[in-house]
This record gives sequence, C-alpha cells and structure tokens, in this order.
Amino acid sequence: MNRHQKPTRETKNLYYSTIAIQVDITQRMNIFSSLPEDLQVFLLVEWLLLSDVCRLDTALCVKIDRVCFHRVLQSPQVRLIAEAPSSNTHIITNWLQWITVRRINLEELCINGIDLAPFVGTLTDALLHLPTLERLNLPYNNIDAAGAASLSQVLPHVPNLQRLDLDDNAISAAGAASLCEALPQLPNLQRLSLSSNAIGAAGAASLCQALPQLSNLQRLSLSSNGIGAAGAGSLCQALPQLPNLQILFLNGNGIDSVAAASLRLALTHLPNLSMHF
Repeated sequence: MNRHQKPTRETKNLYYSTIAIQVDITQRMNIFSSLPEDLQVFLLVEWLLLSDVCRLDTALCVKIDRVCFHRVLQSPQVRLIAEAPSSNTHIITNWLQWITVRRINLEELCINGIDLAPFVGTLTDALLHLPTLERLNLPYNNIDAAGAASLSQVLPHVPNLQRLDLDDNAISAAGAASLCEALPQLPNLQRLSLSSNAIGAAGAASLCQALPQLSNLQRLSLSSNGIGAAGAGSLCQALPQLPNLQILFLNGNGIDSVAAASLRLALTHLPNLSMHF
C-alpha cells in the first residue's frame, strides 16, 4: 500500500493480517533483552496512516524484530499510550526509567492505584523527557502536597498537555497552591481533574488565581474537596473567564443552595455548561 494512499477497509484488514503473520513468524526471535524480566509495558501504537489501533503487548512477550520495535518507538508517524501495568512499585520505577531512557514520543501516561509518594522523583525525571505528552492520568497514587510541588516544577516542560487527572492524591490546599504556579504554563489544557484532594476553600481560592489563564479548559472536576460556600464564591469570580467550559463537577463540597444559585447566575453566559452539585 502506498504510504500516502488513504487506506480502505480492505487494505486495513490486509495490513493487520500481515502484522499478525509477521508477529507469528518472529515469535522465536529474542527481543526486548534490555527490559527486566518482570517489566510489563503496554503500548498502544496508533498508526496515523490508519484510523484503528494496533496493540503491541510486551507483557505477553509478543515477538517482533527488535530493530522494527525501536523504529516504531522513534517514528513520528506513531503515537504511543503507556499504561502502568502493576501495583508493584519496583516494576513501576523500572518502567518509568525505561521510558525516560528510550525518549519515546509518548502521548498518554497512565499510573493509578499505587503509593507514588516515594517515587515522585522518578516520575518527574520521566516527564522531563516526554515533551510530546498530551494526557497525564495519575489518580489514586497518594502523591500528596510535596509530590504536587515537585510535579509543578516539571509540568511546564510538557507544554502540549491537554488532560491532567490528579484525583484522590491527598494534595491538600498546599498542593493545589503549588500546582497553580504551573497551570498557567499549560495553555492547551482542556481537562483538569482534582477531585477528592481535600483542597478546601483555601485550595479553591489558589486555583482560581490560575484558572482564568486556561482559556481552552472544557472540563473541570473539583468534587469532594470540601470547598464549601467560600470556595464557590471564589469560583464565581474565576469561572466566568473560561469561555470554553462545558462540564463542571462540584459534587460533595457542601455548597449550599444560595452559593449554588450565585454560581449559576455568574455562569449564565455559558448556556452549554453542565454543572453538577
């Protein structure tokens, strides 16, 4: 198939059949020798030539030619999504170091459900080498306030970031204040999720200093943070300056009916906005 020819359904099917045959033939080949035996890396390789996604699963030891594999990692024609496959912190640390060394064109990084607090340094080192990253999902990792401060130092090095998920990381008001130093340097950010972080009214006030500079923000989640009426009052000042905001989650914040009504009134110029209290 010509590289510049738009693939039809038939050529796509032929392409994937060819991949399947090549993978089967090369199962006897020795690849990924540089990876630790217990390291499981999941890479979803999306060829921009095609609309579908081809999954290369090294955890199952899919055997493809090593040279071909590294060509895939380095090619500007692919976008990669890496999902941390284990709750074992040793594996995660090795995995992050592997990503850092390879300097791959990663589009999305997902780690959730482990205690990342002792390993935030490894995470931030990896982020310094991932300038193409667009989505960073780190929920339920106990990153805490100190970790949030460390993240705030490296997030400006990921200027293409569009989605940031830090739900349930115990970052507190102090962590929210640290993050707010970095947020204005993420002009492409479209989704920000900081639910269940106990940021309180003080954290909401800090956040509101940065929010007006996120003109592309479409979705904001601050559920279960105990921001109360005072935090809602701060949002009344900041959110009207977000012209593209479409979804706002404020459930579980102890916002009374009066504060909720004030917020709705402040956002009446955004008729497509969906608010959840």
